[in-house]
Amino acid sequence: MEYQHYINETTLKVTAKDPKDGSIKCDMPLPHQKWDKQTHSWVYDLQEQLETSKNKQIAELSASCEAEIIGGFQSDAHTTGAWYKSGRDDQLNIVGAKDTTIDLKWTQGIEADPINEPNVITWTDEVLHTPTQLQQIFSDGLTHKYTQFTKYKTLKAQVNLETTDTLAKIEAIVW
Repeated sequence: MEYQHYINETTLKVTAKDPKDGSIKCDMPLPHQKWDKQTHSWVYDLQEQLETSKNKQIAELSASCEAEIIGGFQSDAHTTGAWYKSGRDDQLNIVGAKDTTIDLKWTQGIEADPINEPNVITWTDEVLHTPTQLQQIFSDGLTHKYTQFTKYKTLKAQVNLETTDTLAKIEAIVW
């Protein structure tokens, strides 16, 4: 006896029917379905899909936030519009350098063509910075990081507050 597998899109059920008498031989759930005791069938679980969609969107927002934080920031401490690296090690280094009392060499970058190619940075050799300039770079970096965290928290709150049955509204909340 052969069975045909099909998806009935109106009820979102996967079933196997005996082609001879039409009787259902098994019933298997799709993702985000739960067993409905009244209809004795698998039904779409909107709440589960909503939570899954929210979790996915929050993870994407978190990754975008991280990328923005470690992607560098601008500071006018030494040169107007100069860029500074902000990877994990860079952040630790500037924390250590901000309290120095001596001039230190620090790598900075400049946007070669800010209009046609924004955020394409040409990194220079290390440039001598005064303690005051290093403190300003630290402050600007901290502001950059705080701004990204604030944006992330705001967008995450929007995702978590969404109770719609339209997943597109959740997916529309992007960085």
